[in-house]
Formats: sequence, C-alpha cells, structure tokens
Amino acid sequence: MWPTLNIALLVITFAIFGTSHAIVPPAGRILGGEGAATGQFTFAASVRLDSAHVCGGNIIGTRQILTAAHCLVDNKKYVVNTNRISVRVGSVNQFAGGKIVYVDTIALHPAYERPTNDIAVLTLITELEVSSKLSIIALAKSIEEEPPVGSEVVVAGWGEQFSGMTPYKLQSTKFTVATDESCTNGYAANDETMFCLAHSLKQGTCTGDAGNGAIYNNRLVGISSFVVGNCGSRYPDVFVNISVFAAWIESQIELVATRSKVTALILIYHLCLNYCHNWRHNHVLSERGNSFRLCTLISKVAEIMLVRSAITLTILWLANAAPNERVVGGFDAYISQFPYQISLQHLDGSHSCGGSIISNKFILTAAHCVVVGNGIETYPPRFYQVRVGSVQRAAGGQLLNVKRIIVNKSYGNFLNDIALLELEEPLEFTKNIQPIEIADEEVPSGEDVIISGWGTLTTFGYLPHRLQWNTLKALTTEECEDAIKMGVDSFICLAHQSGNGACNGDSGGPANYKGKLVGVAGFVINGCGSNKPDGYAKVFYHRDWIKAHIGE
Repeated sequence: MWPTLNIALLVITFAIFGTSHAIVPPAGRILGGEGAATGQFTFAASVRLDSAHVCGGNIIGTRQILTAAHCLVDNKKYVVNTNRISVRVGSVNQFAGGKIVYVDTIALHPAYERPTNDIAVLTLITELEVSSKLSIIALAKSIEEEPPVGSEVVVAGWGEQFSGMTPYKLQSTKFTVATDESCTNGYAANDETMFCLAHSLKQGTCTGDAGNGAIYNNRLVGISSFVVGNCGSRYPDVFVNISVFAAWIESQIELVATRSKVTALILIYHLCLNYCHNWRHNHVLSERGNSFRLCTLISKVAEIMLVRSAITLTILWLANAAPNERVVGGFDAYISQFPYQISLQHLDGSHSCGGSIISNKFILTAAHCVVVGNGIETYPPRFYQVRVGSVQRAAGGQLLNVKRIIVNKSYGNFLNDIALLELEEPLEFTKNIQPIEIADEEVPSGEDVIISGWGTLTTFGYLPHRLQWNTLKALTTEECEDAIKMGVDSFICLAHQSGNGACNGDSGGPANYKGKLVGVAGFVINGCGSNKPDGYAKVFYHRDWIKAHIGE
C-alpha cells in the first residue's frame, strides 16, 4: 500500500499501511494480483473507518475479526472509537454485497508498539452466520504449522494497485516465504514475531492491505503489517507471525465467551431469585415442599456458577490487561536470544523447570527440580523430556528424552542445588540451539546479570507462553549474608527492585554474565518480586564437579 496516511511512514525506512487520526481512507491493493471469484477467500473482511475501506481483516470466530493493530490507532496513539469502525463480510466487492456488521470492542495486543506486535481483535456486536460466502479461517498455532522458507503463501486484499487505482474486487497473489537473511536485510529488527514474504518488483502489498491474511495449508499464518521502502520494492513485505500470538488471540475469544456466559448466568440467577421470592409470598409453608426446595437449589447452583465464571472472567481480564509482567517484571525474549535455554517438562508437556545447554549431551538444572522430597534420590529419567530451540514452552524447537540424571550428592538445605541431565541423543547445534560456556571467575558486585525462564509472572500465578528475561544485579558473598543470611561460597545472590526477579517455574534456569553461565535459579525470599535478592547456585563454585561429570 502506498503510504498516503499521516502515520504511514515510520522513520524513513519502511511504510505502515493502515489508519490514522482523521484517518484518510486509503485505496486498497495487492500489487500485481488477480481478481478473486465468488466463494474464494470467504474469511476475508473489509475493515472500514467512517464507512470507507482502510484495512483487511480475517474472520476467526463468529464474532471476531483479526486485523493489524495500527489500522485502529490514530496519530496520537489513541484507539479509534468503535462507532467509527464497521466491517463488510461475505463479499469480494468492497463496495457492495455481503453485509455490514458493527464493532462492540477493539482489543489491541497489549505490547503493541508500532511496528511490533501489530495485531488486534475486533469483537462484533452480533454473531456471523457461516455460509457458502462466509467462513471462519483456522489459525496456525505452532511453529510446525508455520510455512517453511521457499514455500508459497497466498494473500488477498483490496489494497491499491500499481496504477494507483483502487480495485472494487478482492485481489489475490502468491508470495514466497523469504529467508531470515533476506528479511533482516530489509528490516534489521526482524524477530520471530514476524516473517517476510518475497515478491517480484512492482508486486506485493500496499496501502489498504494491512491486516490481510497470509494463508498456508488452509490456515492463517500471517497478518500483513508493513512494506520496506515503497510498495513493490525489492525488499520482502513484513507480516505478523500468527503462531506466536495464537494463545493471546484465543484468550480474546475466550474472554468474549466467558463474558457472555456471565451475563446469561446473572439473568438466570435473578430469575430464580424472583421466582423463589414470589413463591414465598404466594404459598403457605406447607405448600412449598419439593418445588420450593428445587427452586432454592437451582438458585444456589446458578450462584456458584456465576461466581466461578466471574473469577474466570477476572483472570482472563487481568491476563490480557497486564501481559508485560514477566519472569516477574521482565520482557519477551526473541528467538535465538537465549539459544541455551531449555524447558524441563513432564511427559504430558507441562513445564516444570528451566535449564541450560552446556554441551551436546548435557543440561544443567536445579537438583530440587528432579529429586524425590528433600533427599537426593531422583525420579526416573523417563518421567522427563526437554524442549530446546524455542522461546515457546509449549511449541516449536525439539523435544528430547532424558537418559540419566546426576544430582550433586551434597545437595540439601538449598545448598549445592544443581543437577545434570544427560540426553538420550546428542544435540545438533543450530542458531536456536547452542551451549553456554560455564563461568570461570566470580561476578563482581553490582554487575548486570541476565536471567531467563518461563516462571510464573507472580507468586502462584500463571506461566507465560513465551520465554521471559530480566536484568538483576550481582552481590558479593558478604552482601548476600547481610541481605538474606546466606553468605556461602556456593551461592550467588542476585538483587532486583520490587516487582522483578525469578518466580515459580524459573528454578534451574540460567543466570548469564557476559555470555557465560554464572548461576542456576534456586529460590526466592518472601515471595516472587520481593525486595529480597534471589538465590542462585554459583556455577563457578561447582565448575570442577560439572566438568568431572560431563567428561571434560
């Protein structure tokens, strides 16, 4: 799309094609595309501002449209009013046919900051009816469902054409998934939340195409976000990677469903209360009998269901209102940022602890993650698996079996809390799977140390889907003794501000100083994110034990 809007040019290097304040309706276009026939791309929608097409959209639920976040934000970074947004569905003609539906709520990804996390969900006032001209597109939910480099991906939209004219008819074209190198050449900040689609010169997406869906194997794998340079340039176009955001998207759908359920339960509850109240006034005690008891029971059941649904709704709302709380207070990791990080899991795929790749056959983790009770007896290795090469704890990378578990025999009372996991098969190193060198010296006081993990965001809270990281400060043994009375040589204390630090599920995870592994997450004091430093097993202290057991 040509950047005709006042927010269309971001810095100088690339164009965002979507809406803005006073938002001038852009022409839509897929450069070099072909007209779609009726019955094709029945999930495609035209997102409209003040009744004019501004962006593409995708029907992902009976009340949900997925589009690009920047399409719904003005030049002051405010979300536009829902009464200005409508959506045409069920037609390949952006000016006629199908039906116009209206928007109840707009949910931008909470971490949206153009051009990152450029995704939003529109919830419609009324439900859509699936037909031959209207369908729901399935989402890509894992790395395995992402299109490989070189594969063909189809995109359809009403974006501006190279002539500058706006087509009335939906246009489609085929792209090729670009290599990471090609993508980074065009946009250096490219990470796993994005992917690029290559095209010939004078082809590709342009103004009005933002929010268009990229389809591979009948699944929505991407959302059109921006072009580099100008429309149809030699650089590939940049798309939002749907699989990374699938959990958030589904939470938005669940939030709406739960809200509707709560509304229905409130109605039922009040009807039951009114009925029972009227029964009391219209019947003498002897006449009440089983009918009255049944009425009271139904009211009580409705009340319990209402409370439970309200709790679920609150949890969902909090999860979507504050998704940036990480490792407690940290940040999303991008793919290959921590290639040594692993997720230690039970066989059902549930995350247990973190760990670090220290060779092609060994993982270093915390002893308390693998022992029975407070002793040094371990659970059988077959109880565990290890996910490597992914920033998602539940998807991507590889899953490997554990052959042997070695616990430090001096483990106890928080001391010497380290263990080695020997893998059944050696790792093949890639850019996303790499070992980390173990420390060969102490960390000076006050130095920045980076921690990472999938631990809960608060004490007894929920695990994040994406790997989190944060920066803490190293303390000396003496400072650790002053702070938490644990001034022993086998420990390293990492200080942080309140609301930051490690938490449940981060155990066994790495502490990194200048690219070397200096600590293994062990415990927190007074709950996650307190004003007390977190306790880590000091890797330098255990260096000889580690090397002896991995054969180095």
